[in-house]
Amino acid sequence: MFRRATTELPSPPKETKPHPYGVDVELLRRQLKARLYPQLTAAHLEFVARQEKFPWLSRFHLEPPPDFEGGEFRFSFTFTSAKEWQETCAKLSAVDLEDIDELCRRG
Repeated sequence: MFRRATTELPSPPKETKPHPYGVDVELLRRQLKARLYPQLTAAHLEFVARQEKFPWLSRFHLEPPPDFEGGEFRFSFTFTSAKEWQETCAKLSAVDLEDIDELCRRG
């Protein structure tokens, strides 16, 4: 048999940093945007908080103006039949206009 060449063990492996391909690009984009544009991030969070006040909005999709500049909001909903379209429009016509004004309010 052969004699051992050394009696010392190597040091244990160190934890490595994650490879960039494993990074969630969307998460990184949001973090950079929050850091570079804090007012824009605050406006977005305020808009989301206002949306949560209105349970009727859960069935619809409401988008603010891009980067909260301008006054045009985008509103959409989906339906599967003419009857569902009609019911949804009836629900929308019952919405209080003050709620809509509050959603569109800035700052």
